[in-house]
Amino acid sequence: MSVTAQTIRDYANWPDKVLDPFLAGKLPSATRQVQRDTSLNVAPEGMEDEWDEAVTLLCIARSLPFLHTFTQPGAAYAVQSAQSARNKFQYLDAENITSSVERAEKRALELINVIKRAAGSDDIDGDFSAGSFFMGAI
Repeated sequence: MSVTAQTIRDYANWPDKVLDPFLAGKLPSATRQVQRDTSLNVAPEGMEDEWDEAVTLLCIARSLPFLHTFTQPGAAYAVQSAQSARNKFQYLDAENITSSVERAEKRALELINVIKRAAGSDDIDGDFSAGSFFMGAI
């Protein structure tokens, strides 16, 4: 599977009013980031779902701040729909947007580390290992 605008909308539970060109515009940079962070051009065999989810999460992280500024047609509706799904009608403030972006980026990094481990990399972000020793960053 490859990531599309619809994939991103489905994952984030966003309506079709968040337009394809806006979301598709985030795909190249998100894909490049996963490629750069994993040092791979494509997903290792068996890691395609993790790769796609990492790309999707990075697209969401790149989209949220712009959706909230209402520069995108349908953005207000998307934010309102996401809130009404939880029976709350409120718009997110900058702090909530920032924490949502950070959560998406953190989950993407976790998936990138899973991919790197599967590819046999010793360069896993957030920890240091040397042989059979392991030291986690605190």
